[in-house]
Amino acid sequence: MELGQYYTPKTFSTLLIENMLSTKADYVLDIGCGQASLLEAARGRWKKAKLIGYDIDPTNYNLQGENLHIGFGDGLDPDLSNKILDNFGYIDISVANPPCTSK
Repeated sequence: MELGQYYTPKTFSTLLIENMLSTKADYVLDIGCGQASLLEAARGRWKKAKLIGYDIDPTNYNLQGENLHIGFGDGLDPDLSNKILDNFGYIDISVANPPCTSK
């Protein structure tokens, strides 16, 4: 399978998270987390939040630590929201940076 993978630079991830209005988060979700830079920035802002990432490619992220849960599979799975709800309950914040390219 050929994947079009585009990663968010840490500086943009930090800028995005710093400008979010939410002051509290217990659960932060990123579907299509890639290298998990948005979750890393979220960890810096909401220190005690449980971070949940989901990505199709298990080889491209290296974020580790407490309160981190990474799952692998198709982010377009029609049952994914039920799986997340069953495993974690309700999510406070979902972050994402959609992939893009210029051709």
